[in-house]
Amino acid sequence: MSGRADLRLLAVPAAVALVGGIVVGLADSWHGGLVTVALLAAVGVPALALAVFATGNRDRLGSLRSQFALIAAIAAGQLVATAVLFALVMFLSPHDALLAVVVGAFCGAVALVAARLLARGVLGDVEHVRDGLGPSGRAGATWTSPPADVTGWPCSRVRPSG
Repeated sequence: MSGRADLRLLAVPAAVALVGGIVVGLADSWHGGLVTVALLAAVGVPALALAVFATGNRDRLGSLRSQFALIAAIAAGQLVATAVLFALVMFLSPHDALLAVVVGAFCGAVALVAARLLARGVLGDVEHVRDGLGPSGRAGATWTSPPADVTGWPCSRVRPSG
């Protein structure tokens, strides 16, 4: 993680879990609210840790398609894990628990397909633009090496060629 923006970003799911716990506490019991927060944290913390790890290792993940697939897999895995945990804690009937897991898995599968369909065009466009750019980020441009006596950056003597 790097910086305050990332910490603020992590505060969003923490706040949602806390508000969810308060809502459950007010509607049902404070014990239920605490259990809700604990279960959400038990699933959310590992998912966020995996996302942070993946962010630091994007070069190992490969293409944008692979990276988006990992995002979808984290979301779907979290959905199923949450459904299983809540089913184990809250439902009395094994049938109800099974249905909750099936519904969660189905919703995750629909989300994966929808994300892939929606991202297909964007990824194609990004890959097309990437393939047309040189290492400098400009079409057909390459960078010349800086002179040996230049030690600072930015260097006004370094210009794109082409």
